[in-house]
Amino acid sequence: SPMENSPALNAGIQAGDVIEMIDGEPANNSTITELIDRLTGPVGTEVLVVARHKNGEKEQITITRGHIQSQSVTGIVRRNQEWTWCLDEENGIAYIRIRQFNETTPQELVNALNAAARQGLVNGLIIDLRDNPGGSLQAAVYISDLFLQEGTIVTVTGRADPQRTITADSYEIFEDVPVLMLVNGNSASASEIVSGSLQANDRVAILGSRTFGKGSVQEVLPLTSGGMLKFTTARYDLAGGRTIDKKLSEDKSIWGVDPTDGLVIPESLDELRTRIESREPYIIITNDEPESFVCGDVDWLANTYGDFQLSQALIAVRSKLDRGAWPQLTDEKPVSAGVREEVTVLAKQRLEILKTLINVDKELATLQEIQDDSDESLLPMDANLKSAVMTLTDEDGNVIGEWKVKNGNIEAALDSLQLENTEGSEK
Repeated sequence: SPMENSPALNAGIQAGDVIEMIDGEPANNSTITELIDRLTGPVGTEVLVVARHKNGEKEQITITRGHIQSQSVTGIVRRNQEWTWCLDEENGIAYIRIRQFNETTPQELVNALNAAARQGLVNGLIIDLRDNPGGSLQAAVYISDLFLQEGTIVTVTGRADPQRTITADSYEIFEDVPVLMLVNGNSASASEIVSGSLQANDRVAILGSRTFGKGSVQEVLPLTSGGMLKFTTARYDLAGGRTIDKKLSEDKSIWGVDPTDGLVIPESLDELRTRIESREPYIIITNDEPESFVCGDVDWLANTYGDFQLSQALIAVRSKLDRGAWPQLTDEKPVSAGVREEVTVLAKQRLEILKTLINVDKELATLQEIQDDSDESLLPMDANLKSAVMTLTDEDGNVIGEWKVKNGNIEAALDSLQLENTEGSEK
């Protein structure tokens, strides 16, 4: 599927297209790296491709190369290249997913919030930070500030700079609206600043599982060449002094950001795969859009869309609107759940290490046998093997043939065979 706002999309490439030719040469004989090299190039230059559409028709398309600015803020379903923010029209609940944090993310989020408000989705909000690896600190601070009138957002401690605390100002764009955030073990860095700071200031509820625990601050520096340099500059802590980084936390049971009590709903690896695969047809740019979903249908979210956590998040926000408090959907405690998940991860890592060690031991044993077998030379050290002749006989001593050695390592060749000399000792 072509990316949004991409040269390929603008040129007419469609989801499901198969690229058969690139600049007159077949594409099926090239590696992925080679294909990327052939398709990419200086901005403004052209590449000619032959695309086979899903209906079997082939089309010659000229693509003018250019920069791609991928959206970091998306909705629940894409229709006619526009995002749908509606999760529950009757109760006025919106859904917004933040895939990463970059310099355009704050404005993208403001635009999404305004679009949702124009649709009457102003009573509740679900922000999805699952699988968000983080990004810009400035973007995380700005977004946190959108939902806070006051309070500490994050404390930053640099290598050379003194410790500084970043606090919220009085500006708030989405005040007095229940907000629930979805997080998981792949939510890291800037995702943890946003979810953790808003949780510490009692501004949001969090559903899912403990976050990744990456407490480092990373900055992005534009280069004159047009590239970007990403580097680590400091570590950060949340309000109250909670350390996000699991390697730096003094209390090994507390790090990252935990779900709200009663909203601990982990997701298995199989459920994660199902969620990603089931969601794909609804978010890619395609002319064959699947049938429309019913906004507010919990069963559709859990079964068709493949997202049980999101279905439970909708139930939680509805309960908050009805009763004024977040529900207790589960009995598992956040800290114990986080520790259990980390134990599971470490146990899997330990198992993989043990498997690797077993394989290494097997390889070492094999190599040792080869080394032991080759310690005793098959041929005398002073043997003159120049123009040597090899004779092969059958079991009755009849000569099968003789060969003059013109080149090569005779002893190495003999070592590759299982030989037994005439005295009966095995070599």
